[in-house]
Amino acid sequence: MQFKLKPFTSYKLRMLATNDVGDSVLSKETEAVTTLQDVPNEPPVILSVKPTTTTSVMVQWKRPTEDSINGVLTGYRLYYRELPANTSTGSDSGVQTTKNHTTSAFITTKSTFKTVSSASLTEFELTQLKKFKHYQIMMTSYNIIGESPPSTPVEVSVGEAAPSVAPQSIKVSAVSSSSLEVTWDMPPLETQNGLIQGYKVTPRKTSINRQGINTTCLPGERQWGTKTHLDKRL
Repeated sequence: MQFKLKPFTSYKLRMLATNDVGDSVLSKETEAVTTLQDVPNEPPVILSVKPTTTTSVMVQWKRPTEDSINGVLTGYRLYYRELPANTSTGSDSGVQTTKNHTTSAFITTKSTFKTVSSASLTEFELTQLKKFKHYQIMMTSYNIIGESPPSTPVEVSVGEAAPSVAPQSIKVSAVSSSSLEVTWDMPPLETQNGLIQGYKVTPRKTSINRQGINTTCLPGERQWGTKTHLDKRL
């Protein structure tokens, strides 16, 4: 006799005998027996994919639900591929995400993947990507039996990221009783991660009173060169 049970779940059984007259009393409860593991039902949910340098992106995700793991979660796999220029497939990627889908076709279309062999991690940096290229990224979760269906695809453009270093050699000098002159050097070229569009100067007003020194952040201003004047509006 077989029952439709949940994978990797412990059960205890009780039995009774029955005939045309009726049922016997219930037997004693059996020892707990755990069903075998099965392939996870769900992939992780990709929360964000953000460029960190001109050749890398940070992928963040949410762990699949406990009921969908069907065993002991071993880790995740990130599949990614370069998309043709001026192509955006969105969620219509041609990859089925039903429970019956095997990942073999998915793997052959995603020739590059990285394995995250820790179930506790929720982010991973994909490196050594090509500059100014468009990538599609999917994920699966896996245990000792196999992989889940793939996640919804996410696309990202690689080539620009937030500058990783602040402006250099900042100098401030007073030019009058109500203005300051600020000069600086651009961040090193290899840390700009794209075309610098400007700078934000955020002055802080400091005053001394009986309680000590108070510092107040004033509204920042965007500057386009490497020199600016802060006047009496401060």
